[in-house]
Amino acid sequence: MPELKALMTQNQDLLQPLVQWLLQEVLEQEMRDVIGAAKSERTAGRQGRFSTQFFERYQRSEKALVAALLESSGAR
Repeated sequence: MPELKALMTQNQDLLQPLVQWLLQEVLEQEMRDVIGAAKSERTAGRQGRFSTQFFERYQRSEKALVAALLESSGAR
């Protein structure tokens, strides 16, 4: 791990593509688990549509924040 830390320190732009790649992998794995097939794969058991649950917790937090802001400003 010290090598990775040194590489990230030397190249600040490395972190963004790494996080982007990791997030893409997580979302694709979730999709494979829900749908029952890999991206572009056609199988008899493939389930219909996919909607990620990955960001659901943050969406609820955002809605609560917006509601609190509206309430504090007196707008309804």
